[in-house]
Amino acid sequence: MKHVLSIRDLGRDDVPRLFALTSELKARQKARDQVMPLRGRTMALIFEKPSLRTRVTFEVAMVQLGGAAVYLSAQEIGLGKRESVPDIARNLSRWVDVIGARVFTPGSHGTTFGGNPFATAVGLTVFTTLVEERLPERAERMGRLLRDRLLTVQSRDPGAVKEVRGKGLLVGMDLTAPVADVVSACRQRGLLVLSAGDNTLRLAPPLIVDEAAVERATEIIGRALGDVRA
Repeated sequence: MKHVLSIRDLGRDDVPRLFALTSELKARQKARDQVMPLRGRTMALIFEKPSLRTRVTFEVAMVQLGGAAVYLSAQEIGLGKRESVPDIARNLSRWVDVIGARVFTPGSHGTTFGGNPFATAVGLTVFTTLVEERLPERAERMGRLLRDRLLTVQSRDPGAVKEVRGKGLLVGMDLTAPVADVVSACRQRGLLVLSAGDNTLRLAPPLIVDEAAVERATEIIGRALGDVRA
């Protein structure tokens, strides 16, 4: 019996032999020469991390080599919760011939960039910028300016705007006209805006937006409303 938990568990001569065996088996499969060295063997696949390629390649390989594969998610067997890992291993060893496991390592995260040095350095830089440049306070200040300018647009055309509301730099503007038409008119004038529902124009500018950009954006929105209602 050989446990392979890492490539380091293979000896110097094992890797060339594995590649040679793989090449031979693939060639025989391609030639329709049925090879079933694993006939009657069963493999249990335990996946704590979801996978497409790993699962499919192992299951297909077992079938092509004459064996069978049983897929078990961590939730199904309660890995390390309902039963301990040693108990699961002992029980499975009575019923299957080989166990393949794709699991998290201690301290790992469930995302490609989670917890590694690059991601943590980026996170630290972002938080430093938020604090040193006082971006939350800036967002509140720019948000007030944005809402004030939109209220000015409403006062000029009260029939077009029912309400302006929001907090910080997430602002909504309830319209009487179909919002899709206003979104399109803004885009044609060079301003990207969003919609929320059928009649709400949603604005979500970046935290670094400045006064000039707010003034320009609200000017475009006012003109876009005029275009739609014309």
